[in-house]
Amino acid sequence: MWAKTITVYSSLNAFNRSLGIDGRSEIYVALVDPDGTVHSLIKGDVTEAKVDQLRAAYP
Repeated sequence: MWAKTITVYSSLNAFNRSLGIDGRSEIYVALVDPDGTVHSLIKGDVTEAKVDQLRAAYP
């Protein structure tokens, strides 16, 4: 798993709606395939449980 940050040039509201993100007060991590399939969307501060959830979703 490599950490990467992407910049999305799109409507912020449309992007958030498409992922089910409900605001800008929390941080999100999304595991997304090159074809756009979202395998995991994790909200909030990092915890061991969330890291495990992300690892389990990694294809």
